[in-house]
Amino acid sequence: MGRLDNSKDPDLYIANDTNDNYLYQNSGHGKFTNVAFYAGVALGENGEMESGMGTDFGDFNNDGFLDLIVTNFQDEVAILYKNEGNGFFSDIT
Repeated sequence: MGRLDNSKDPDLYIANDTNDNYLYQNSGHGKFTNVAFYAGVALGENGEMESGMGTDFGDFNNDGFLDLIVTNFQDEVAILYKNEGNGFFSDIT
């Protein structure tokens, strides 16, 4: 969980082994919407499902927006997503 859009409401990212990953944006009214495909964090850079094992948030470049790292199974590299601050993430692995 983290505040990916810098709102007061925490959002939720879920890594799914062999399925697309989920990014649930908190509307602030007790409702979450999956925006992972829109945000660019549902699939790997090649458009295929990854073997997501774990996630963490942190502002790696000190721009005020929480970025996202997703670890994957064995031979797959971890993915670092830069939060662009406009609802989109860029894979900068």
